[in-house]
Amino acid sequence: MFFTIGGFAFLLSVLFLLYLVLIIVPFLRDKPVTPGDPDDFHWHFFIPCRDEAAVVANTIERARETFPNAHVWVIDDASGDDTLAIAESYAAEDDFVHVVARTLPNARLGKGAALNEAYAQLSE
Repeated sequence: MFFTIGGFAFLLSVLFLLYLVLIIVPFLRDKPVTPGDPDDFHWHFFIPCRDEAAVVANTIERARETFPNAHVWVIDDASGDDTLAIAESYAAEDDFVHVVARTLPNARLGKGAALNEAYAQLSE
């Protein structure tokens, strides 16, 4: 019985050492990765809006100031206020601001549907 317990303990010790080797070897082989350059990418921000006339101008301005190389897509989801007009005025002055105007009955189906439509226009 002692030999069986000793053999089992030896087997567990060997398995534990093998486990350590399997963890340490890939870690030691890992080469440092150079960080990416954000300027190598095209950045797009989607801003879904519905009745956001009070804040949409500030949101667009802040996004453009903070990320000057990023495209800002304002998705108006059939707003009842001046959200669409405000967004279109920014898009007329800035080539990095885009407006996706959704109208009823295809609008107001949720944020996911609005984002999907903007993504479809971006893909075109």
